Amino acid sequence: MSRGVNLLEILASVADPNATIQTGETKPNPTLEESVAALKGAAMRYAAPIPFKRGDLVTPRADSTLKNAGQPAIVLTINLEPDFDLTPSDKNVPGSHDFGARYDMRIARMCDCGHGEILPHWVESWMFEPYVAPEQPQPDAEVPASAA
Repeated sequence: MSRGVNLLEILASVADPNATIQTGETKPNPTLEESVAALKGAAMRYAAPIPFKRGDLVTPRADSTLKNAGQPAIVLTINLEPDFDLTPSDKNVPGSHDFGARYDMRIARMCDCGHGEILPHWVESWMFEPYVAPEQPQPDAEVPASAA
């Protein structure tokens, strides 16, 4: 049975922006050194050539603004000459994280709506890393009768 969200948890998360609504756990803010290292890593990934090719399985990085970190997506195509849209509009506002985004990779992933649809969309490749499937527990090997 699924557990509903508690109103008190929601209010607590407003008071503590690091609170996790589902579990009530808090995630500590990174230290200054950790923040600097993360930002330098992001800049290096942004400046580097795209490390993926068509058919690669990728997943959003946990430190990106994207949902579904840890879930697989497949690279459909790479755009080596992405267009930076720097024209302000109602939907493209300077100061928003999407303004001037470099959408250089088209991916497809399974929709998280539970209906099984495949959802393609353009993303920024630097926000992704290779997908590594979680290890599955191995069934217990049968012990030969002679070893017992």
